[in-house]
Amino acid sequence: MWPLDCTGATAPRQAKHRPGKGLSRPGAAHPRGGWPARETRIVPVMTAVFPAPVVLFITGPAACGKSTLAREWVRYCLQHGDPWTLIDKDLVGGQHGPRILELMGADPNDRDSPLFKQEVRDLDYRATLQLAAEQLRLGGSVALPGPWTRELVDGLLEDPVALGLPPVPSVVVWLSLSDAERRRRVEQRGNPLDRWKLRHWAAYAKGSRDGAPPDCHGPAPVVLDAVLPLARQLAAIEALVRDKRKTAAPR
Repeated sequence: MWPLDCTGATAPRQAKHRPGKGLSRPGAAHPRGGWPARETRIVPVMTAVFPAPVVLFITGPAACGKSTLAREWVRYCLQHGDPWTLIDKDLVGGQHGPRILELMGADPNDRDSPLFKQEVRDLDYRATLQLAAEQLRLGGSVALPGPWTRELVDGLLEDPVALGLPPVPSVVVWLSLSDAERRRRVEQRGNPLDRWKLRHWAAYAKGSRDGAPPDCHGPAPVVLDAVLPLARQLAAIEALVRDKRKTAAPR
């Protein structure tokens, strides 16, 4: 590709200056009057080659470290020239969700009640997936931390196209955490979004499998122990992403 000049026009070669002809110096007035001519600059065209885009779903129960792991994974990849974007559904819905609940006369910090799941939950996930789809089309990878329980059970996380995403490789991880440790972490972090959980813990934790993922109608997620050091969790994610890229690469 030919380099571009500062006006955006292609410049296969520079014009030769002839004494007494044309301009004597860059930016001088045109010999016949009018605006000063613009100086031509040769700008090199660089094309970066990045790894193939991947969607990473980091799932699991509350307080297992989903957002922390996703954030550190994206930070690690950006430091190594691999363009990832963090799209956390709690941040995506952090403005409209509370307002919707307020207008309905409900607790704006609720994220677990039947009312929230009926009126707000799907809006958060659809908006998250819409943002993720655009990033993937641009060629970047995305990390999507969140429960994703319904989609996980229905086997949709392994089928990005079914979620409205481009046909890219998908990595699905479940962070495993015992019920006792989960309750301890929820109480310790003091997040206002956990108030409903703590007030209705028996109902919230009903059906829990003490850290094991739910039964799925599709491939089971890769289970990572949430109490492992963060460095080991990152190494496991790196291996999963690398293997998925190799498997999906055209031959």
